[in-house]
Amino acid sequence: MRAIGETSDGKLFMSSRWVKAAGGCSAPNARNFVPPALIKAETIDPKVLREDPDRVRAAQAKRGLSDDVVDRALAADAARRSAIATFEARRAEQKQLGKQSPFFSGL
Repeated sequence: MRAIGETSDGKLFMSSRWVKAAGGCSAPNARNFVPPALIKAETIDPKVLREDPDRVRAAQAKRGLSDDVVDRALAADAARRSAIATFEARRAEQKQLGKQSPFFSGL
């Protein structure tokens, strides 16, 4: 730990000391650091977004924020749900083909 202080006569004083903390370092990873200004944004519930997008638009307008994020979030949610459905269909097809092959039935 390093502390820098200023004395009454205006001189700077620095002191360093190693501190061992149990459980590892609690400092945020520099690569994953998110500025505090971005953290205060609230998350939009996907279920509310799907069921009542006008409510989310009104909430955005009440905060003085643009409501175009609602349309982008709806499009992203639709794309995500579509990708999941496609993945699940292909996975089911893969499992079905695996059951039909005698080579894989013995594994």
